[in-house]
Amino acid sequence: SLPVFQIVAPKNVTPQNMPELYSLAFPSKKKGWVVGTEGRILHTEDNGQTWAQQESGTKEELVHVRFVNDKLGWIVGGKGTILYTEDGGRTWAKQTSGTQAHLYHIDAPGKKEAVIVGDSGLVLRTTNGGLTWDRIKVDTKQTLLSVAFLNDDQGFIVGWKGTILRTGDGGKNWLVQESGTKQNLYGLVAKKKAIWAVGGDGLILRYQDK
Repeated sequence: SLPVFQIVAPKNVTPQNMPELYSLAFPSKKKGWVVGTEGRILHTEDNGQTWAQQESGTKEELVHVRFVNDKLGWIVGGKGTILYTEDGGRTWAKQTSGTQAHLYHIDAPGKKEAVIVGDSGLVLRTTNGGLTWDRIKVDTKQTLLSVAFLNDDQGFIVGWKGTILRTGDGGKNWLVQESGTKQNLYGLVAKKKAIWAVGGDGLILRYQDK
């Protein structure tokens, strides 16, 4: 049977005030992070038996957490929020995104390189561990919901109305791909040479790299 772990609420908290949890990352077998509403970051060191809250320094909604290894990680969320840790989440530092847009997803092909996607065709890229984030010009204004890299060079982005973008140069340039659908695309995974995307109306897309 599947064990269910529930974050235990303080006695004075109503069910309505419990956090919505959006994303989780397990960079190693025992260490994991979960993020959600009200700037919450929860951390486990015992494979989910117990969870402790970490100080995020924000009350913004935290939407996606991504660890490069068990030390380096990013979190992105509402109002352009980017948080970064180099010490396995003991401390989280705010990084300057240069935007107030909602950020939905981040992927990191390397320790210093990462790409974030968000509202209205927003693509941000860093090559220096997030010290600076550059806005990348793309030929869409659709909301972008997920980004995934196959390797250092090849990556994909999906979003609303069937939007698919592809890079072959590590995220410097992105080209719109023909998806054949106008359904919103929400989820994306890149494994070996295959790219999978899922979206509205039960849609599952598969792209096979030659």
